[in-house]
Amino acid sequence: MTGKPTIGAMYSPSTRAHCETVLRQFYNFHLDNNTGSLLVNPFPLVRGRRAARPGSQSDGEKKHRNRRTGLYRPKVPQQIPRRIPDDKYTEVFAGLRSHRDRALLAFWVATGARAEELLTAEQGGAVVGEQTIGVIRKGSREYQELPATPDAFVWLRLYQEAAWKQGLTDNGSCYRSRAWRDGLAAAGITHKRTRPYRPQTNGKVERLNRTLLDEWAYVRPYRSEQERRDAFPGWLHSYNHHRGHIALAGKPPASRVPNLTEHYS
Repeated sequence: MTGKPTIGAMYSPSTRAHCETVLRQFYNFHLDNNTGSLLVNPFPLVRGRRAARPGSQSDGEKKHRNRRTGLYRPKVPQQIPRRIPDDKYTEVFAGLRSHRDRALLAFWVATGARAEELLTAEQGGAVVGEQTIGVIRKGSREYQELPATPDAFVWLRLYQEAAWKQGLTDNGSCYRSRAWRDGLAAAGITHKRTRPYRPQTNGKVERLNRTLLDEWAYVRPYRSEQERRDAFPGWLHSYNHHRGHIALAGKPPASRVPNLTEHYS
């Protein structure tokens, strides 16, 4: 459907070409530094071709075509960009049941990012005014903002509005009480429960709870519970405005909220 070829019995030409380049540069390095007992590079360049002289070609594409290449370098066919036909996209989009999945599909098509990269996006990383969404790239693990389409942000907004009307909790006894049920009903909030023995469902909350325990609640002995509570605002300010996060390229969460109007220091 996406145009990606199936896996064959041999390595692809692009993989073999990459290996040939790495090996040739490896031997060139040792030859240039006179290390080892090498006399010639076992992965030489084609002798019949010569590098283009500076200024001999005005066309950059012709200059690139005239460069020397490896003797054992395979010919790499031109890759067909991965794509999804319009009718198949419409069919898949119509079969989705939630705005969350529709937003993910729309961002996938608009940005070209991998699905696992889109799953690293956080609420503060979607900047509607600039029409960009921030993700962690798979290879470099660096934070990058990618341009997206207005339709993707529309579906994201619809998902957020629906999520704000839902309360997700575990199956603790306090969340099964009548008072909890009546309070949610009065506020118009739908109660959803996590799957038993599935902490990944509420992973971010569990991670925040651990951070609270390690960096605030039990980071040092407190003389009283009131002293512990008094220390919380200062820790929360440091967490939001000064503590760097890997998912934000070392920046604090406040840096991803452009409309924050106070407490920047």
